[in-house]
Amino acid sequence: MVLRHTLKDVAASFRTADFISEVQIHQVRYFDERTLYYPFDRYCKNYDRTDSMVRDSEGKPIRYSSLRPVFALNVLGYSHFKEDGDALRIFELYDPIRKKRFNKELLRIGYFELPKPNVETANQMHWKDYFTTGTVKPDAPEYIRKACRIIDFANLGKEEMEVAFALEKGQAIYDAGLVSSYLDGKDDGKAEGKAERNVEFAMSMIENGEPIDKIALYTGLKTDQIKTLQPIS
Repeated sequence: MVLRHTLKDVAASFRTADFISEVQIHQVRYFDERTLYYPFDRYCKNYDRTDSMVRDSEGKPIRYSSLRPVFALNVLGYSHFKEDGDALRIFELYDPIRKKRFNKELLRIGYFELPKPNVETANQMHWKDYFTTGTVKPDAPEYIRKACRIIDFANLGKEEMEVAFALEKGQAIYDAGLVSSYLDGKDDGKAEGKAERNVEFAMSMIENGEPIDKIALYTGLKTDQIKTLQPIS
């Protein structure tokens, strides 16, 4: 009864788009508004991300070019839409009068309602089975079984929240430093920027007392590299 809202459960960046997912077990007020807030917030925060900006003919960064498509998926433990028994719905920018989609696929928001019976693919059924039973069937694709192993590893309550805070802190440090680098004309390239971000993530997680194996999983750094970042006791 005292739960007002939660942090987004999953936020990931891929080469050409961002992805956000949230699991909602019980129906709450203003959930529709919340499911719009997170993807729009993610979309706006990409503005000024210099690592993904296009430059004009004079070499100046075009700030709006850093805005990327955002895809969101809400996994629901209840029936949110009452019209039918279809488990999956996907909404996007659309002109209902002319029946035309927006000329760029910048936003898609999906809702996967676990109690509903109608699923479109076998893989959707594997996901439904996992979320409702906590187990994965032997014939599930490897990427689903791998995702479930990662979920099981990260599903540690308070520890999961600490990791999320550490990663977001590291991202904020990285973004601030990279913007300053571009404004000062000192950009050293995407490869170095990615390495710097991983180091910042690792340092933030070290500050939060995370074990080395978990830091390695989330940052991609080797254990001996992480040990060099730890403070000397």
